[in-house]
Amino acid sequence: MTILDHLFREGHHAMRDSELFMQRASNCREQAAEADLANVRERCLRAEAAWSVMAQRSLRTEAARDAKAHVVSGPVAMEQTP
Repeated sequence: MTILDHLFREGHHAMRDSELFMQRASNCREQAAEADLANVRERCLRAEAAWSVMAQRSLRTEAARDAKAHVVSGPVAMEQTP
């Protein structure tokens, strides 16, 4: 059994790329707020902006992927009982 099998069996879910990117942007924002040096603060804010752009792109990609999966698989059909 792999670690992924174990995690999924334990109820954990895989983090989507957008979640990771948003988390990284938040970390950079926090680091910028704590920075004493202007160049460090600016670097953190540039990194935050880059992570935020990646998160937005990833959200659009994930939404398109989810929509495509829904169209391909179709809505879940409910069983009809006689």
